[in-house]
Formats: sequence, structure tokens, C-alpha cells
Amino acid sequence: MDLAGCPPDDDGARERVRYFFGRLLGVDDFNQEQEYLLAKGRRHNRMLHGWGVVVGLEVSAIASEGTHVSVAPGYALDPCGNEISVDESVPVEVPSDGTSFVVVRFEEVVVREARVRDSFAIHSVRDYVEPWILLAAITADGDKGLAIDCSVRRQLALG
Repeated sequence: MDLAGCPPDDDGARERVRYFFGRLLGVDDFNQEQEYLLAKGRRHNRMLHGWGVVVGLEVSAIASEGTHVSVAPGYALDPCGNEISVDESVPVEVPSDGTSFVVVRFEEVVVREARVRDSFAIHSVRDYVEPWILLAAITADGDKGLAIDCSVRRQLALG
């Protein structure tokens, strides 16, 4: 798999801070510590578990709205090794004609100047590309409604 869209996993990400009595720690040291731990966790997920939907994230039609589907809560690992945790159902608007794909990806969101949060984005797209995780193919045909094909998703079995 091409990791071009993933955070770097170079030698710098494999170095950790060496603590000792009297050491003065600066911002660079704390950033290096976080980079090391994040890269190690992503590498562990990629190498040991792979990527795909672990549990949940089922896609279903919303009966009252013809061009909307709902993505159920769930958990996935993306191709970069990031964890995606969706805690509540998310409505997604899909095109009213043709085939589209419901996808999810990891996002890091700035909460305030000194804080970031692991998050996600769920969208309907016409073209699927990684590191998006494909959840379902949706075919919309005006009066016939939506046909949802979840067999296209990559299911990840842990255990």
C-alpha cells in the first residue's frame, strides 16, 4: 500500500526523548515524544492489525429522506494506522442519481491553540481513493430510491 498520504514514519519518528536528572525539557522534546508515540501506535496498527472497519459503521437509508443515508456508530483503522471512532449516527446526503460511495477518514481537529482532537470526516463521493475507508456503494435511481451495497467495504477482523 502507498503511504504517501500518511504522516511520516521515518527515522525521526523512531527516536524518543532520553530523560535524565537535571535535563531541561523544551517544546521540541515534548513534540518529539508525541511524534514517537503516535508513529509507534500507527505502525503497530498497520503491521499487526491492517486496516478496515473493525465494528459498526453500517450504512442504512433514512426512510423519511430519499437522498440521505445514516452511518451507525463504529470503529475502524485507516490505511495509515489511525484509529477512527464514531460515537453516534451520522447522516450523509448522497447524490439523487448514479453511483456514489460513502466513505470515512481520520482527521485531526484543532480545538484551541494548544489542543487537537482525533476526529473523522464522513462524506459521499463519486470517486473513492485511499486513505478514505469505503463503507458502502450507493446507487440512486430517482423513483426507485437507494440501493445500498455494503459488500464493497473492507472488514477487519481482530482476534
